[in-house]
Amino acid sequence: MNLKYLTYRLISLIVLLMLFPMSSISTKANSATIWLLTDIHHFSPSLFDEGSKLQEMQNQSAGVDLRYSSQRLASLLQQIEQESPSVLLVAGDLTLNGEYQSMTEISLFFQAVEALGTDVYVIPGNHDISNAFASSYIGDQIIRTQQVLANDFEQLFADFGYDEAISRDKDSLSYVINLNDDWRLFMVDSNIYSKGVAMYAPQTNGNLSNSTLKWLRKQLIDLETSHQKALVVIHHNSLIHFSALHQQFTLDNADDLQELLAEFNVPLTLSGHLHAQHITTEQITESANLTDIVTGAFAVYPNPFAEITVDKQQFQYDFRTLDMDSWLADQDNLNKDLVAYHQYMLDLFSATSNQVALDNIIVGHAYSETQKQNTLDMFREVNLATFTGNMQAEYTGIIERYGELIEELAEYQNDFFISNVLEMLDMHTENHRQLDIIW
Repeated sequence: MNLKYLTYRLISLIVLLMLFPMSSISTKANSATIWLLTDIHHFSPSLFDEGSKLQEMQNQSAGVDLRYSSQRLASLLQQIEQESPSVLLVAGDLTLNGEYQSMTEISLFFQAVEALGTDVYVIPGNHDISNAFASSYIGDQIIRTQQVLANDFEQLFADFGYDEAISRDKDSLSYVINLNDDWRLFMVDSNIYSKGVAMYAPQTNGNLSNSTLKWLRKQLIDLETSHQKALVVIHHNSLIHFSALHQQFTLDNADDLQELLAEFNVPLTLSGHLHAQHITTEQITESANLTDIVTGAFAVYPNPFAEITVDKQQFQYDFRTLDMDSWLADQDNLNKDLVAYHQYMLDLFSATSNQVALDNIIVGHAYSETQKQNTLDMFREVNLATFTGNMQAEYTGIIERYGELIEELAEYQNDFFISNVLEMLDMHTENHRQLDIIW
């Protein structure tokens, strides 16, 4: 299906839904069903064609699919219509590289979601604001396009958090939403971006300013009066998940946030940015633990999102994936990628894994072709199990197939990438797809 035609159909559906909205689903009761997306990385189909520059960019995208975001959003809209979650939360990186056109289309998509009765609340990610890489890829050319600035983001998403907030931070795009009688949403902007048009790449790392921390403290103090619990959503991770990947992923001043949350008995944060499905817990003080749940990137195989159920005393988190098959079944004139969409997405992920292995594990070793292929296969399976949060289920099979190879690699555990592989394998003892917390 032509991408521009698909965009036209999606916008037409949005208009119809706005003209004939369903009754809004109340979140003021004592329970709510929340869907959480992160790292959507939408890229407007008006900004690319099938030229050489798009393919070059796709090859460098670390498994993020650039071509079919519009189809994923259309499929998600259908799934939301069928299941009617109370709330959709988006934890940043809405766009590929902060293109204004991409962001405008995401805003229209959220209008359609709210017309179905689902409330939408968003925060930016490190890709979204003042990004000098905002570009179109036409033929063999890279053409710079309009960037989203901080005030643009606030205006485009005024109806999706900013105009509904009971409190806003004056120094960031952070805000608080009164979800219901028992819960408040803390949508925390952890990104570092310039105030104007950027000339350089945005910073990948995140930080909370002293001013934002003071604002956050005041909001947590207010909970003592309202007797509500805090659900904290932030793009950057509040804890270290992988020792090899914490720089630029874990908040620069994570200690400050951890101590603040421990002081007010907030046991949980929800984050993104890492693109991997992963849950970790650390003891912060003698009496307080903190858990950070990273939901995998929606733009990467297997297109995950989280379903969260909250009531007066309980938080329940479950890993889910986009039901693309149901939407595709109703579409005509699908190209070869969409006909085999899941394999297409898996192939993108596998290509990235293979390149990492070739560049960092196999290089410098006198492997035979059989040993080389065995190492590629092993790393691809370990990487896939880790990034999909499924190591607990896949570990036994991986050890059965590659145990001898893994023992050989363990001799090189001082090597950065091999130690990373061994660390990923050690994650098999924990469930990274589901968690229940009783407050």
